[in-house]
Amino acid sequence: MRELKNKALCSKVFLGLSGVCVFMAILGAAGTDIYLASTQWILVSILFAVYSFGCHNCSC
Repeated sequence: MRELKNKALCSKVFLGLSGVCVFMAILGAAGTDIYLASTQWILVSILFAVYSFGCHNCSC
């Protein structure tokens, strides 16, 4: 049961990080690039969303 909660928490953390990356991309599009360009933030956001999906559906 505890392992199931850890998977759910892991999935939520990655999804939250994906949202933060989208916010950073919006800031970059407004003219303030922080560390990465807007398109790079979107790519990182997609990566975190895929990790979230993989963590949620992992059978390990």
